[in-house]
Amino acid sequence: MGREIALQTGAAISEIVPLEPYTAADLDYTDPHSRTSREQADPSSRPGMASDTGDFAAFDTLFLGYPIWHGLAPRIIETFLEAHDFDGKRVHLFSTSSSSSGERSKEELERTHPDIGFDGLLHLTSRDLPEREELVGEWLLSLAEQEDSEVKVNVNVEGRTGELVLEESPSSGALIELLKEGRLEIEVDDYGNMEKVGELPIVLPRNDSPIEVGPGDVVLYLGNSLCFYYGTHSWDFTRLGHLEGISTREEALSFLGGAGPKEISIQLI
Repeated sequence: MGREIALQTGAAISEIVPLEPYTAADLDYTDPHSRTSREQADPSSRPGMASDTGDFAAFDTLFLGYPIWHGLAPRIIETFLEAHDFDGKRVHLFSTSSSSSGERSKEELERTHPDIGFDGLLHLTSRDLPEREELVGEWLLSLAEQEDSEVKVNVNVEGRTGELVLEESPSSGALIELLKEGRLEIEVDDYGNMEKVGELPIVLPRNDSPIEVGPGDVVLYLGNSLCFYYGTHSWDFTRLGHLEGISTREEALSFLGGAGPKEISIQLI
């Protein structure tokens, strides 16, 4: 399946080769004492790789594939993931098996590597192989459509950067259109020991409703002001989104630079 993905995307292929090759006896999943059975039963097992899989620092999207062994990805996949830096990279997973599902393998990799952005999984069983060209094509098309629909907004406060995850709304859409014209610089200051507020250069459409907000929330007030919350409040607002990874007052204040006036820069990534 990896070759089919490479054929349809034009991607380069790099193979993860085990330092100690697996024999037919090693791969006997019916034998509880076989090498793969023992490795898969041991979460700390990290089989060695024969060589480095190459430098992919210049790539922001990777496709990582593997067979399903005892419901999981082979432990050498963990070896590979721990040997490289995936910061800022999107990793699409694909897996194969005789008949079992691959979803558990993705869930386990997400649990053990929460810092890696696993996005999407294509799993094919042996009965799917005759249609793999069509199935791979449909999957790649869905990934492309998903990527095209995603808009990422970067927020910078005195060198500290974070991502503003926007909610879908006419207000957020209007903010995106404003940011398409260029970076937005906003002077903000504290209000009520709970937020930093700054004026926008234009009035955005509002969809106010009674909501509760907390640390990391970003709301639109009166259509012409952005409020970055580090405390909690309830009022008629238009919620725009949330600063990713921020859930406490301390985290929000740290990102916003503490008390006092600040300059916040907002731009599309």
